[in-house]
Amino acid sequence: MDRIKQLLLLLVMVVIGMYLFLPGKPYLSKSKVDGQGLFAGKNYKKHDVIFENLFPYKENSALLFNPITKDKFQSYILNEGLYINHCSVNRNIDILSDNYRVFKVIAKRDIKKHEELYADYNLVNKHFPFIASARPNYLAC
Repeated sequence: MDRIKQLLLLLVMVVIGMYLFLPGKPYLSKSKVDGQGLFAGKNYKKHDVIFENLFPYKENSALLFNPITKDKFQSYILNEGLYINHCSVNRNIDILSDNYRVFKVIAKRDIKKHEELYADYNLVNKHFPFIASARPNYLAC
């Protein structure tokens, strides 16, 4: 019986260690704003890159700037990107591109582990018109 307790204690310690010390990827969970949201799997500092490319499923040479169809948008975007909710008040990420081919998702400010990731769809749309702006009926955050 003592051996079982030792193994269980070791297992619990390993799980806690993995949770605390291994870098985590952003993950999906229930959002307070709308449906599912994308949450930080680790702490990020201002300007840290969260995703190297929000649209990895398009041809590398293709430029994205002008409006595109919803089907094309959804075929290009990283699955996790579909769950970034809109929040103009508490936005904590930005989307940046120098060449309209690669779109990095970066931390606009320090972000704590388990904090929901928010973009301001209206600001993003001003820079990248193929990304829709916020609809008038979007929930306030």
